[in-house]
Amino acid sequence: MKPIRKMSPKLNRRMRPKLSRMMNPKLNLSHSYHIDSFSIPDSPVVRDLGLLTDPKLKFHAHITRTVNLSLLSLLSHSLEKPLRLYSRKVLQRCNISFSSYPHRLEILNLVSLRHRRLKSQLLLLYNLISGATYFPHLNYHVKISQSPRRPMTLFCCHPSIPDFFASTIPIWNAITTNVPQFLPPSKFETLLNSSITRF
Repeated sequence: MKPIRKMSPKLNRRMRPKLSRMMNPKLNLSHSYHIDSFSIPDSPVVRDLGLLTDPKLKFHAHITRTVNLSLLSLLSHSLEKPLRLYSRKVLQRCNISFSSYPHRLEILNLVSLRHRRLKSQLLLLYNLISGATYFPHLNYHVKISQSPRRPMTLFCCHPSIPDFFASTIPIWNAITTNVPQFLPPSKFETLLNSSITRF
């Protein structure tokens, strides 16, 4: 607890309850939280003021997340570069005015590579859930809601693990949140086409 005492009084009062529970297991009551009978796993990392801190007061999780997001942004920009150049050249040759990359895609009726990849991920997740594509021990990774109001809501069993399910399920739930029934493949793809550009 010495690192906590060295903090400023104001920050000390704010962080002490969180860090005390992380660093001293006896103070952690380990409450079990559930959503629709599915248990929410505990996380060893605390998020406060946008910073991720582990029990050793290290910022490895925060640094790793920041680096991964920056690399993903650079990769996405590199992959989009050919389509950016193509859309600009086409509209310039046709003497059509444009303002931005999304505007050029709208004029040409195209979809960005990022949204195409996201749509492919969501379609793959749909095939896994519906049984059209086999995935061993799927119930270990994702659970389907039993709620009659939101039958397409999914629960990620291990949200702290940065894998396909942890990154795709939140977007899936945001798109299907108001769907009253489990959609067939054609209607689900129509829903994706109308909603994918929001992400």
